Amino acid sequence: MAPTTELVIARHGEAACNVAGIVGGEHGCTGLTDRGHEQVTQLAVRLAAEHAARPFSAFYSTPRLRVVQTAEIIKRALHLPSTIEPDLRGPDHGDADGRPWADVKTAFQGPPQHAPDRPYANGSETWNQYLDRATRALQEWA
Repeated sequence: MAPTTELVIARHGEAACNVAGIVGGEHGCTGLTDRGHEQVTQLAVRLAAEHAARPFSAFYSTPRLRVVQTAEIIKRALHLPSTIEPDLRGPDHGDADGRPWADVKTAFQGPPQHAPDRPYANGSETWNQYLDRATRALQEWA
């Protein structure tokens, strides 16, 4: 039988930029809300139980503040170091970073996914460029 890899993916807790409707890239992300910290604490307890039963061999994170804060809580519970993988970060938003999503979507005439091969702001990745980057990073693990 061929060896298999189990991949457990957990999203960050509630982020302040998401609650405010702000594009949360490198500049617009201001971290987790109090509720987000509580959510991640609950997730860390669950992941620690899974890790005790079937130990994880690696733990990866991305460099966005909300994800780094999420990873800090989880790695304390798992007693497992995290590796930051920059290519798994969310889309590079260019000039949209830190702006209200409503304004970005109005200017683009919809969300980035609706025209996946067109940049939605000056300097942004297209939706498909983002997906290609993240997919390549995941394929390197497998």
